[in-house]
Amino acid sequence: MALLRPGRIHLREKYLDFVYSANIEIELAKYLSSFNFTVKKKKDLLPHPQRPKGICIERQLDIDHLQSIRALRDFLLKEYGGLDVLISNAGIAFKNDDPTPFYIQAEVTMKTNFFGTQDVSIELLPLIKPKGRVVNVSRMESLRALKNCSPELQQKFQNETTTQEELVGLMDKFVEDTKKGMHEKEGWPNSAYEVTKIGVTVLSRIHARKLSQQRRGDKILLNA
Repeated sequence: MALLRPGRIHLREKYLDFVYSANIEIELAKYLSSFNFTVKKKKDLLPHPQRPKGICIERQLDIDHLQSIRALRDFLLKEYGGLDVLISNAGIAFKNDDPTPFYIQAEVTMKTNFFGTQDVSIELLPLIKPKGRVVNVSRMESLRALKNCSPELQQKFQNETTTQEELVGLMDKFVEDTKKGMHEKEGWPNSAYEVTKIGVTVLSRIHARKLSQQRRGDKILLNA
């Protein structure tokens, strides 16, 4: 199960709301502290021996289920009127020696890492307030994987006019190609995780363009 957890940071009587993954909450708190942010603790529902004091855990999000995403969306809108910072880092990866058939690994990994992230973005991006910040963690693996794609796939992924619908079609095609046992012949890398991270990177570029076109005056920045 992939979880995202929202928190609240207090700075000079202003609140900065954010959603982050369990993996990065500790380092995020340390980083913010270096800029003299004071993290105000409300309550800690999920104790952790290494969690810095002040981290506020209020909600859990399973990005594999749209109902869970929409419940968080409604909560954030009702309680905070939107969102200032969104960091999406939830994801899964099978170990190299996992005996699960590759086509199943591809389908499961794609569902969480790409489609789950896409659903979160669709539901939560409209909540981002002016001058908000969005980060989708796609990792260096996406660059390595892109180099291992066929020239045709590289061109499609790097094309600035590629639409979200076309990207979804490519991600679906990868899964279908693995089921047929012909993904390498079709020019795909032999790593489901890396392909999903290509998808997250390209999805981020598409959403960044949309924000620039539709909400230019809000000065929202989105990066992968």
